[in-house]
Amino acid sequence: MGCTLAVERSVAPGSWALYRDGACLAAHGFDASTPRAPAWVAELRRALAGLDVAPDALTSLVVGTGPGSFSGIRAAIAALQGLALPRAVPLYGVPSAEALAHGYLQRTGETCAAVIGDARRNRLWCAAYRRAPDGRLLLAATGDTPAHTGADVALVTWESLTAAVPADARVLTPDGVRLAAGLARVRPGNGLPAESLTPSAADLGALFLTLGDTAPRDPVPVYLHPAVDG
Repeated sequence: MGCTLAVERSVAPGSWALYRDGACLAAHGFDASTPRAPAWVAELRRALAGLDVAPDALTSLVVGTGPGSFSGIRAAIAALQGLALPRAVPLYGVPSAEALAHGYLQRTGETCAAVIGDARRNRLWCAAYRRAPDGRLLLAATGDTPAHTGADVALVTWESLTAAVPADARVLTPDGVRLAAGLARVRPGNGLPAESLTPSAADLGALFLTLGDTAPRDPVPVYLHPAVDG
């Protein structure tokens, strides 16, 4: 199966994970003191060299597409395009929110999760998923297979948030500092306090391995209106 490299930069400082033959070989966060490219790209190359993994050993690349830091996501896409193009390695993109929900539901055994983030200008983004009996992730609202794009993410107001979140959903947020007070007041989903979690490359790679070629190629950041940056 070769090696899959996953990079998650929708949050700072982000992380990377390397999978070989379906198993996680390594997963690490980037150095918070070097958040911008090319420093983190050089850090990643050194880490791969330390694992004796040459660029030509990579058979697939996957990047988290958000929602999140628009500049961080774009930089990650550009960096992986630089790795992909010389050897025509396929580059895929999967929403970071989907990977976060998938990893959480797999680890906890719960069946429904809603990931909620700050879209700025008094708007929130929300992506709600349900785990099917066979382990597949489905859209909570419709039961459909996710498109693995921004189409799976809703833009909502605080007033409409409760209606957008299933009553049995566990609420997760990568923006706990900014949203904690509002989520504590509204208590969407199952009423438990929102859990502050950030997307990780390890979860991203694990989700990608379940999707394979059904994941979107030629990734673009998840676009919201208004756009998310930070």
